[in-house]
Amino acid sequence: MERERGNPSANQPNTDQPSRDLEGRLPSPLPKEIGEFLARAGRAKEKGDLEGARAAYERVIALSPGLAEARYHLALIQVARNDPNGAAESLRAALESEPDYLEARMTLGFLRSAAGRGEEAEAGFREAVRRHPGHAEAHFMLGIGLKERSQPGEAEACFREAVRLKPDHAQAHFNLGDLLRDAGELDAAEAAFREAARIDPNYLHAFINLGATLHQKGEMEAAFEALQKALALDPASAEAHYSLGTVLESQRKYDEAINSLRRALEIDPSNKKSALKPGRLPGVRRKVRRVSVAQAGNRAPFSRRYASETRRRYFLSRLI
Repeated sequence: MERERGNPSANQPNTDQPSRDLEGRLPSPLPKEIGEFLARAGRAKEKGDLEGARAAYERVIALSPGLAEARYHLALIQVARNDPNGAAESLRAALESEPDYLEARMTLGFLRSAAGRGEEAEAGFREAVRRHPGHAEAHFMLGIGLKERSQPGEAEACFREAVRLKPDHAQAHFNLGDLLRDAGELDAAEAAFREAARIDPNYLHAFINLGATLHQKGEMEAAFEALQKALALDPASAEAHYSLGTVLESQRKYDEAINSLRRALEIDPSNKKSALKPGRLPGVRRKVRRVSVAQAGNRAPFSRRYASETRRRYFLSRLI
């Protein structure tokens, strides 16, 4: 089962609202010239003029090098302009001026994670948790990093703390369920996936993983229902079609199983959309063939035992 990794992109900085945390953080009284350039930067961003906003923030920094907020918002502009290295440098400078600047620390962690620098990202999120122990997102992102680095015990503790601090954190519930399912704690995993789906009724992977968990528990009708909800959200989800096919196979509904498995292959024959894990395609093809053979046996008792080679090849030729 392909697992959604907490969807880190959903936690990326929102460059559409640069003034979110300027209010209340700037020195008072604010020097007139700095205020004018900050207003200029805001107007430029509203117009989509990222270059103008960048120039205005850089002017503010030239006037007041220790102003962490200006460096943070410059970093958001640099992220939007596809300059992650420049953004990381701006964020480090912001944290040098203000080590407790949570948004800057979290954004730097996102950038490190996106760049594949897992150890540095983990260290940054640990520091965020140390400085801001009541911040659910810091615990969540540390958990994501630990999960990806195969440290499930500590990751589970992070997700539990995230949902304690923020009970409606759907992604934390989902990732907690993911770990519990891997550990064989299927009842607890089911509860976590159900809670994620309750909080966010459009959470596709919550329904997919709920269906897979119920399948493991042998609750086929409930699994079928969960996967139907997933397909209602995204009829083009190869993962949902694949999971539904495995449930239908277990129910000996072979025609329907073949249709679902074939649909998964039609949607994502080369794994380019990452809906199926790399290397899964041959396994899907083998499963379709296996279902077809079982289908032949279901239609005609003892056919697998007594069928001629020609008949066996006929059934296999229907598939791929």
